[in-house]
Amino acid sequence: MLSYWIVLKFYPGGDVQKEIDDCRENELELPLGKAKNWVTQLCMALKHVHSLRIVHRDVKGSNMFITGARNIVLGDFGVSKQLTESQQKAMTSVGSPMYMAPEWWDGRGGTAASDMWSVGVVLYELLALRRPFEAQNVLSLVHKITTEEPPALDDDADQQLATLAMRLLQKRPESRPSASAALGLPGLDDVEKILGNLCE
Repeated sequence: MLSYWIVLKFYPGGDVQKEIDDCRENELELPLGKAKNWVTQLCMALKHVHSLRIVHRDVKGSNMFITGARNIVLGDFGVSKQLTESQQKAMTSVGSPMYMAPEWWDGRGGTAASDMWSVGVVLYELLALRRPFEAQNVLSLVHKITTEEPPALDDDADQQLATLAMRLLQKRPESRPSASAALGLPGLDDVEKILGNLCE
């Protein structure tokens, strides 16, 4: 009666952040097919989550767990927020600073579009093996996120995914594609169709 059991699902592939870190440390490129697959699956997960009016608020590589089949599962909903019909934004700022959208920092509050900014950071990092905004302290990081544009990705980066990353990293939330819209854009649309056929 005094024992408690916590059952956790085990993901043998670890998480996406570990894959990024391993590639960076070993000076390897992350395969393009893997980046497309993972970002497509992330957008598919968020399309479902956002349809339920849930804002995840902590989308990042270390919350994207890799299954034995090398697919990803979006996890850690500990700080997520379900909005009501009358509540259009989550006002409390939570999450990991490097992945937080500008509107979290200036008091505007976050929406599904704020999660999409985080997708942009993850996608940028998958392509460049570095984050678009990095700094030595949080104050400097916030200044960069809210006022500076992300550095251009290398010329040899996949142009369709690079374009999507920059669209997701727009300062104005309304300028970012939704998860559903992102899945219809070149670069992800074909992957979603393949994944959809596999799930049928």
